[in-house]
Amino acid sequence: MKPTRKQKHVLLIDLGASFGGAEIYLENLVGPLREHLTFFALCAHPEITRRLRKLRVKVFTLPCSTGFSKMFQILYALCLLPYLLIRYDIDTVQINGYSEILLIPFARLWGRTAVATRHLSFDIEVRYWYQAPGRFAARFLYQRLAHFASRIICVSDAVGREVRGLVPENKVIVIPNWVASIPPSRLRPPPTHSPVNILFVGRLVEYKGLQVLLGALHHLNAYQAGTRLRLTIVGDGEYRAELERKAAGIDARFVGFQADVSPYYEAADLFVSPSLGPEGSSLVTLEAMAHCLPCLVSDLPVHREIANNGKAAMLFCSGSIDDLAEKLRTLLESHAEWRSYCHSAYTTVQMKHNPEIAARAYLGAFSA
Repeated sequence: MKPTRKQKHVLLIDLGASFGGAEIYLENLVGPLREHLTFFALCAHPEITRRLRKLRVKVFTLPCSTGFSKMFQILYALCLLPYLLIRYDIDTVQINGYSEILLIPFARLWGRTAVATRHLSFDIEVRYWYQAPGRFAARFLYQRLAHFASRIICVSDAVGREVRGLVPENKVIVIPNWVASIPPSRLRPPPTHSPVNILFVGRLVEYKGLQVLLGALHHLNAYQAGTRLRLTIVGDGEYRAELERKAAGIDARFVGFQADVSPYYEAADLFVSPSLGPEGSSLVTLEAMAHCLPCLVSDLPVHREIANNGKAAMLFCSGSIDDLAEKLRTLLESHAEWRSYCHSAYTTVQMKHNPEIAARAYLGAFSA
């Protein structure tokens, strides 16, 4: 007689070639749930492989692939999938990517629960196939194959609204993104020192909008005497050389990718997320809020959601250098608003983006 297992087995699949919030999401997911579920993973990027193995997840790796070679990576994963399902008696397959949605029907064909997590809106995609055939095909396939998922988990209401237009509403679950841990409250007084330390965390790609923040700092340096502003940029990407050129004349430090961003949150006075979108959620903003940092974020739908429509973080008009410069000046000069945002940011994370709340929701989603 086959012995009864105490825990369900979950296979996580993430074949992304870059490391970002979607991969950190997996690490945050495993942490609080590994006492209740047994995890396995099929991954490509070395950093998420390292982090999951550190959490004692058995990880199987495929080479990182982009462009045309991505098709061969997915085919390899399709061939490997039945072996993993049978060999490790997998109950649930969790897809954490875009083109990986191709694996969903096959997981269902083998009688497994198949869960897809949706991190982004579809706005990043192009309208016509000839502008970017690979991305257009990936979107086309996602929209068709998402119907085969047992359920789709969305990391924000903004993403959930889009996905409900693709699949039956009863398949869509919104579980807001969360932070791995919430540090003890540390309400930061308005800075009386100079320079004031501003922090940006994110991939150095154009849509993350760092160029807008650099433009705002140039503007403030030209028209505001007195308080010096120092910008620390955590992250790397193909746009870095151009951004370093735009940062000329600003007190800015590019420190590259950092496995542990906590020291930078601790050393900062203010966090800015100038993303142009799309964003499905913003884990780095939530982490900054959990460190009691006052945050200034572009008014994307997901930022409005995280910021409680401007109560937990100050909003500025996305893409506007002038408005960002004005809001920076307002926040630096208004000590009352500074204290209010510090307090509201921390309270919002505790109430809505708590790891314990997320763990209960995911345990239900994986066990259903």
